[in-house]
Amino acid sequence: MSDQPMGIPNPATTEDVIEGRPWWKVCCIGCLFMAIVFVIAILIGFRLFTGSTSPQTLRSLPASFPQGVVLFRPEQNDGIVYYPASSKNKNFGIITQSVKLFGSEGDQLSTLLDTGLKSVKDTDTVTIHWSNIDAPADEIIRFYAGAMKQAGVGDPQMKQTSDATVRKMVGLTSRLSLQLLVVDLPDTETVDSITFVVEYPSLPNGQ
Repeated sequence: MSDQPMGIPNPATTEDVIEGRPWWKVCCIGCLFMAIVFVIAILIGFRLFTGSTSPQTLRSLPASFPQGVVLFRPEQNDGIVYYPASSKNKNFGIITQSVKLFGSEGDQLSTLLDTGLKSVKDTDTVTIHWSNIDAPADEIIRFYAGAMKQAGVGDPQMKQTSDATVRKMVGLTSRLSLQLLVVDLPDTETVDSITFVVEYPSLPNGQ
């Protein structure tokens, strides 16, 4: 057996592997790209901070809230957050316009974002929250199952943790998206929290 050396003879250098470019040039290009991304991220954050419209905190339901959606003990809610489509469109516009700074790739990403977020940005969102509700969790679940069916949901979908401390119910119609979250910890006598989210088309009086 000859004393032939093991391994690949004349292995390629790093410069040969990376398209003939020195490693330091590759690193510089990568660092420059990251710097551009960082600057644009700061710009997006600044524009959102200075020009965005935050969701509104209300004491009562907005006039556009769908009349066919009923709530469990609405007078006992802790807060109502209203995020109208007009505010969403303004905030999403800031993001998509800033993304276009990436050039042609940014234009494509902006188009994808605009298409993907269309169903969200064209809807009003109302979030109602309750805490420490003196009622059995099962009663609340039954109430909202009936409320969703009354609103046109054929079959509300229910999910829960193994110990049933957290339950989530989702219902969809051609116009509405309804989500219920109930948290009922075993060491408390009341239901800890209820969160009900309603999304609907941005139309006057919810019609």
